[in-house]
Amino acid sequence: MSEGYVYSIFPSTNYKRTRKLAKKQGLDMDLLDWATDQLARDIPLPSNWKDHQLKGNMKRYRECHIGGSGEMFGNKS
Repeated sequence: MSEGYVYSIFPSTNYKRTRKLAKKQGLDMDLLDWATDQLARDIPLPSNWKDHQLKGNMKRYRECHIGGSGEMFGNKS
């Protein structure tokens, strides 16, 4: 693990699908990579990105909205 990282990133199938869709929609992939890096370093995202923990079966996961419509899931356990 690189210096400064608290978590390792293991992209799920859903994350890969979401990333592919985001790229197809023309969203800024550098922004998505930056958000992923921030989460791996356990640095909070901007509040307007609505980072939140999911509920029920998905409570191990977090979701944030990037640029209003993009979604990203990550296991933060």
